[in-house]
Amino acid sequence: ASAYTSGVRGLAVSLRGDEPRHWDTAVAIVARVIPYFINIAEPCVLNLNVPDVEESEVLGLRPARLAAFGTVQTTVVETGLGYVKIGLGETGHEPEPDSDVALLHAGYATLTSVVPMCERPLAALPALDEVMQAAG
Repeated sequence: ASAYTSGVRGLAVSLRGDEPRHWDTAVAIVARVIPYFINIAEPCVLNLNVPDVEESEVLGLRPARLAAFGTVQTTVVETGLGYVKIGLGETGHEPEPDSDVALLHAGYATLTSVVPMCERPLAALPALDEVMQAAG
């Protein structure tokens, strides 16, 4: 996000697995993506996801959009005096076939161009004075 808002490129890399072990696979895919990445002239942020498998098992690199819903979501497991315990729970949603989640599960590394959350001018919103007057 900082790269994009500063007008430069950024590359985020994730090795996707329950307990990632194949770091060498991620390194090999990153080595292939870097020359492509440095030739992009405009500011951008790319998200590279690599499946946690042997390099020879990666079926290729595919452009992907972000899944509308992930396969897991954060849930509150337990609360107590002064603490909240967080866990991950299955969403039950099937990822769209062209999404990063579906392609990763199929054995592809994925590359997604993302736009970070940025400030949007308030010009498109109604005058805030009117909102406050209506409430009071």
